[in-house]
Order: sequence, then structure tokens, then C-alpha cells
Amino acid sequence: MRQRATRRRCAPIADGGAHTAILTKAVVLAMLVAGATGAAESWTVTTIAGNGTEGYADGATADTTKFAFLDPKSQPTVWLIGVTVMEDDTTVVLIDNYNQAIRTIDLRTRETTTLVETKEPCEPNKCQCQTDLTADCGDVRRHSKAMQLSGIVGFRSTVYYSNRWNEVERDTSNPAIYMLNLNDNVIRPVRISHTTPTTNITFAPHGLAKGPTNIEVVFTNYGASICMLNTVTGVVKYLAGPALRGLPGEIQGYQDGFGAEVQVASPMGITTDTAQQYSYFVDSVLCNVRRLDLSSFEVTTLVGPRSKLRGSFQCGYADGVGEAIRFTLPSGIAAMAGNRLAVTDIRDQLVRIVDLEDLSSKTIAGLRSVSGWVDGNIPSIIRMNVPSGIAVTSNGGTLVVIDQGSNRVRVMDKECSPFFIVVAGKCVPCNSIACGLGWYRSVCRFDQTDGLCRKCPYQLPIKATWDTNQPNCTWTCEEGYIKTELIGIGGTQECEEGPGRKGKELQLSDQVLIGIIIASALVVICCTLSFTWFFWNKRLWKKRQALVEVTDMTRIQKIIVDVPEIEMGVGVETHERSALSPLLKQSSVVRKGSAMAMHAMGSTRYVGGGGG
Repeated sequence: MRQRATRRRCAPIADGGAHTAILTKAVVLAMLVAGATGAAESWTVTTIAGNGTEGYADGATADTTKFAFLDPKSQPTVWLIGVTVMEDDTTVVLIDNYNQAIRTIDLRTRETTTLVETKEPCEPNKCQCQTDLTADCGDVRRHSKAMQLSGIVGFRSTVYYSNRWNEVERDTSNPAIYMLNLNDNVIRPVRISHTTPTTNITFAPHGLAKGPTNIEVVFTNYGASICMLNTVTGVVKYLAGPALRGLPGEIQGYQDGFGAEVQVASPMGITTDTAQQYSYFVDSVLCNVRRLDLSSFEVTTLVGPRSKLRGSFQCGYADGVGEAIRFTLPSGIAAMAGNRLAVTDIRDQLVRIVDLEDLSSKTIAGLRSVSGWVDGNIPSIIRMNVPSGIAVTSNGGTLVVIDQGSNRVRVMDKECSPFFIVVAGKCVPCNSIACGLGWYRSVCRFDQTDGLCRKCPYQLPIKATWDTNQPNCTWTCEEGYIKTELIGIGGTQECEEGPGRKGKELQLSDQVLIGIIIASALVVICCTLSFTWFFWNKRLWKKRQALVEVTDMTRIQKIIVDVPEIEMGVGVETHERSALSPLLKQSSVVRKGSAMAMHAMGSTRYVGGGGG
């Protein structure tokens, strides 16, 4: 990523130089006011290649290089002269139209070299440039003179470029799209393969852009349609607009929508965003900018008029928002970082930026309808001469413009005003960029426009947390706490209980007390139930034992009565005891039972003796 950084330093204040101090403060104030009024960024235009003379020459400086972007015998046309920036952000590849060459410029060294050129026309049966582009046509590989190169796009070390003079389907002698591998510098034609060949298909690609995948290229077609080419299979798919042959303005019109129902008049430059989700293209006749969804193939007009009227009826110059924006003859377009588009207007001699977030536009270089060649950083002083193709580096910091009318290549480097820094392709106040919780960004200075992240000079107070909304050393107290009053210079603040904090604590104590009382009551109830259950069971146990004793005595008496009468003597006592012994043992009151049994036995013997 390349972006020029301008380092400015404050002028030293001389001892006793009150006037110098006042002047310095005025400069700082002017810078702040400029930033507050929206002048946060500026663009510096510099010529990096081409000395303004039509011709052909490579070299290491702008004064020694020459280009021929226009036919010297004709006036400037509306044809697009393409340029692209490779993924390394340092290699620019462009179309040198009348020289039929593909040339490259190194943004670091500003050196211009030629990749493909035509030194002299190929003659039939002598050079196979027209039919076999891999053939060796001398010391370099060359194109046929019967070509008009236009759009170009490069990615993954491969450059694709178009020949807009191909209007015949499957014209193998004059292919419509070429592929150049930068590793081996070999040109290969992309063989086009239509699924339904017809004679009324116009296939003359203008602008090229990256497609939804790395093997697909989308392009604007001279037949008023937007197409996509599979560079491996050669299959062309019409994404929007008709596939019929016709000149711009004859059968074309204006209509948004899907697929074939879309109508465009003269689509020119096209670009694709970094997410490869949308392609944006300009309609040079309807004077608007439109968007193509690469998934649904829906076309939507973003800025500019929405009407079938052409020319001066709806075209012109006006910055604004949405439909109020006016272009005269838009040509090139490039998707920038920060969700913006750069658009060239070859009739108004302007370079403009469209912000896709609010659909607003602003002019960053040139004065309307005034052509010329003036570099600088003040938009109204800069002069452009038929700005055509435009490309941008990945960070949005450098634009590359083909100045078709002056045969020059110019770059526009973005510079942020003091106290601003580049974030997502836009200049924003440096102090608005947070360093993180517990850190802050030092005040931006002229010699250091991005500030420094420093640790906060104090510890976080108790009952406080860092403020995530404003993380530059700001903190807030937890709920129920407030900041203490800051007294004196250098005083500190803490967090103290707020007005409702004590009431909340008392309320909490009451709740705890009620909880304790309820818990105690539950414990008492449980104990009472336990003791009640215990005593109740004990009472039942005693009743059961008494019942057992009565039952046992009844059985004992019954046994005594049923014992057969035998003679008195030792045997009687022994027999009776042996009969009563088990029952006496089973009784829970053995002692009482034994006494009663012995008493009963005595009575039995007495009765028995009387009977004898």
C-alpha cells in the first residue's frame, strides 16, 4: 500500500517573537477550522509519465517518456483508455492506445517500460500476430494495427484487456479479449464461446473489471449490455441488458431491474468492489452511475438522472446527493476503500468522488470545461485534459489517471489535514480513534499526524469501570455510585455511594432479616412436628405392649385350665412349668408373668388335690 506522507513541523517561535507566536496560532486555528468544515483531505496531482508530446518512448522520468493515447489525426473521442493497479500496489499497467502497446509504470521509481507493443504492422504469411499471439514477431510481441485497445484489469499476475473493434462473434483473427501473464510476458487470446451463436450479437467490450471469482471478468459491451466472461472456458454470460446488435442510443434506453429487462445506453468504465459483491459502471449517454449485483444480477441507479432523456436535457455538472448529481460525459470509474467511487468526466475535465454511504459527490480535481495541464493540490487550480481511465491502490490513497488529451499519466495522492489520519480510506480526526481501554491518544501534532497511544496516568478507581463509549481514559462509576467532586488543580476523583445507595442497602438488610425470621419459624415448626411424631409413636408403642401382655395372660390361663388332671407331686409342677415356659419367655414382662403363672399353678394344684 502506497500513500505519500507529508510531514509538517511547527515554525519555531523566536524569543520575544510575539508576532510569530500569534501567526503560528492563527495557522493552527485555520487548520482546525478547515477540518471542522469538511476539508479533512486534499489530493495532490503529480505527473509521473509522459512529457506531453505524442509519440513512443520508455524512460525513468516523466520528461523522457512519451505516449499516444489519441489518434493524432482525430479529435479526442469518448473511448475509454484503461489503466489498472496490480495487487502489489506499486505496478501500474495501462493501455497506450494508438501505439497498440501495453505498458507498465513502477509507482516507486516512476520508471516506464513496455510489455507488449507494435513497431510495424504484421504482414500476412510473414507474422502470425493476428492468428497466433504466441508466435514470435521479432524482438517483442506485437499487436495488429487493426485494433483499438480499451479496457484493462489485472489480478493474480495476469492482465486482461479488450479490443473494442471486435464486433464479429468468434473472430479468431481479431480476438475481443486478451490475456497477458506478467510472469512470462506471453499474450494469449481468450477464445469466446457462445451457447447460441447468432449474427446479431454485438461483442465489443469496453471497460473490464474483476468478476465474482478469480477466473471471471465482467465487462461493458458496446451493444448496451453488461457481460461476464469465464476466462477458462471462454463462455460469455449476459448479466444485464439485451444481447442485440445496435449503436448506442438506437435501441437502448433507461430501465433498472434484472437481466434482459435492464436498459442501458452506452456503458463505459466498470469496476468491482474488494468483496467482489457489486460491480459499478457509468453510462456515458444517460450520465449516471449504476450498480450491478453479481449474485442476483439486479441493476440499480445510484447517482445521476433516472430518465431516458439524453444529452443536455439531463446531463451537466452538479455536486449533490443522489439523483441531483449531474455528469456531462462520465468515462472511467474505480472502487475505492472507504466505500467510495472515483469517477472521471472527460467532457467536464474533472475527477470526482462519490460516497456510497450517503450517495454524495464532490470534485477533487479540475475546473469544469477548462482543459489544460496543471499539477497541484487545490482542486480549482488543477487542470485536466480529457481524463479517461482511472485506477486506485487498495488503501484508497493513490489514484492513477490517464490524461488522454495531454498524453500523460498522472497520480493523485491523498493527504489528510493536520490532526487527521486515514482510517478505512477516509480522513478522520486522529483523537477520535480510540487506543483501547485504559489508554489514550496524545494530541496530534504537525510532525506526527497519527498521535501516540499512551497508558492512562492513573489507576482505575474502586467501583469504577472504563467507559467503552469514550475509551480515551474516561471512566464511569458502577450502578448506585457517583463521582466525587473534583477539587483544585491536580485533584483526583473517586466513586462514592449515590443518594439511593443507602436506602437500597437498608432495604437489603430488611430483606435479610425477614429471611432469617422465616427460616427460624420453619426450624421451629419442623422441630415441633418431629417431637410430636416421636411422642405419639411412643404412646402407641405402650398401648401395643399392654395389649400384648393381656393377650399373653389370657393364653396362660387357658393353658392352665386345659391341663389334664394328674396326681399331685413333682411331676405336676414340672409338666406345668414346661408347658408355660415358652409363653413366659414371649411375654414382654417376664417377671410379672412368671409371678402370675406361679400363682395360677398353685391354685391348680389346690384344685387338683381336692378332686383326688
